[in-house]
Amino acid sequence: DKPTMVCGMDVFHSTVLGKKSVLALTASVNNSATKYFSSCVIQGDSGAEAATSLHAGMVKALEAFKKANGGTYPARLIFYRDGVGEGQVAPVC
Repeated sequence: DKPTMVCGMDVFHSTVLGKKSVLALTASVNNSATKYFSSCVIQGDSGAEAATSLHAGMVKALEAFKKANGGTYPARLIFYRDGVGEGQVAPVC
């Protein structure tokens, strides 16, 4: 009954890229979650915080949702994150 965006994120650590991390984000842009925005960012610094790349990706995802829904942002956000290590629980929550 309310505009809802479903998001998912994962981070891959690549030895081929010199231990850089790749952050992937996907987000639905319609209420039935059948159309998506996605982005992929190779983080510049080894061990870089995911928050910097995630923020930029979420801003773009929210704008894509707004554009697809007549200027309305989502009222709810459901976010799935895989692979949170024990040391990452506090920053993620």
